[in-house]
Amino acid sequence: MKNVSVKPETARTLPWGETGSVKSLMLFNWADINALRAGVVDTWNREIARK
Repeated sequence: MKNVSVKPETARTLPWGETGSVKSLMLFNWADINALRAGVVDTWNREIARK
């Protein structure tokens, strides 16, 4: 869809923010994230989950 307007209260809840646009979204590189996943889970388990 093009040229769609939303109410300001709705715009504040969108992932790109009230004044942003879809073009300003920052997308994650899931290959990089998944490569680090085991280390993140290990750290979480040692520092957070054990408490």
